[in-house]
Amino acid sequence: ILNNLGYFKNLDCKLLAGISRKSMIGNVIDKPASDRLYGSLAATMLAIRNEVNILRVHDVKETKMLLNFKDLITKKS
Repeated sequence: ILNNLGYFKNLDCKLLAGISRKSMIGNVIDKPASDRLYGSLAATMLAIRNEVNILRVHDVKETKMLLNFKDLITKKS
């Protein structure tokens, strides 16, 4: 779903991603919710790259730091 968020842009509405600390991240990195920061940031990066408009996160400070790199993240080759 994260890699295909662009398909939802055709609906002409804002896209919200609430992926912070989700079990899908835990399944990939085999960590409890309290240890999913890096997985959450990676998933957030994918959401940003795929043009999500709104992010729901637990780790605001760390996500804000990631957003400093938004121009690099969204640059498509």
